[in-house]
Amino acid sequence: MDKSTQAKFNLMLQGIAARLIDEIDYFERITGEFKSGTKVFPLNCVPEGKLLNISFEGRSVKAHPDEIPELFSGFAAPFEKVSLLYKSRGELLMIEADSKNVSMKTKALEEEKENIIKGHADTGIVSGRDYLIKPGKADKLLKAINIMADNGKIKNDMIRKYNQIDHFVELVEPMLKDLMKGRSELKVVDCACGKSYLSFVLNYYLKEVMKINCRFTGIDISEGVIRSSRKIAEELNYRNMEFIIGDIRTLLYQDEKGTVIQPDLVISLHACDTATDFALAYG
Repeated sequence: MDKSTQAKFNLMLQGIAARLIDEIDYFERITGEFKSGTKVFPLNCVPEGKLLNISFEGRSVKAHPDEIPELFSGFAAPFEKVSLLYKSRGELLMIEADSKNVSMKTKALEEEKENIIKGHADTGIVSGRDYLIKPGKADKLLKAINIMADNGKIKNDMIRKYNQIDHFVELVEPMLKDLMKGRSELKVVDCACGKSYLSFVLNYYLKEVMKINCRFTGIDISEGVIRSSRKIAEELNYRNMEFIIGDIRTLLYQDEKGTVIQPDLVISLHACDTATDFALAYG
């Protein structure tokens, strides 16, 4: 790759690095191919805390996101063509560099389109409702929270719960748009979160449908449901969530530095006994 192309590639990667720094908790992976003649060398880059674990040419490197431009453009120097696929929650970008051009574009997956179409059809069979959390597109989420079976069908005994949480999203969507005015991120607290249906579904809808950055804190007095919610968040790779064992009557909402702050939105799904009253008081 000539120096001019390498410089353009580096400039493109600076934008990716800035995106990574701002949204590391939403980043999933970068995969790529570095080609020279008939030889192809794969690259894989995944998050590891606030750092990146990069595998290339048989070695692994840990790097900060701001090191990506120099690293990747350095990798590219001896190659004729480079293709990178950047995937974060709700976003897929393709970057290509060769002797003629350096470009970046959104990549649409045909199989994803087919799944969405299939999902619309299946949903209509369930209840005739045009769902916001659509089977086909939200399968991974719906399976993780036990609403969808492995065969892609909504479980019969979970249709009511599915209707409930989807209707909740429908009700709060206009409010979410208003809340985001003047904000770059929405902070949400789920009081007496239980199995955290609302948090997981709202997290998905905010980030992957509405393209809104968000952070969720689930609070419950039960160690069992908090442990279960943490496991689901890990399975979904939702790193913008935390779950705390605590009493909503006394627990204060804090940021990562331990500073008490006000959430932008407090939610609670029919908390048991007097917990609903405590949730209202918390809000």
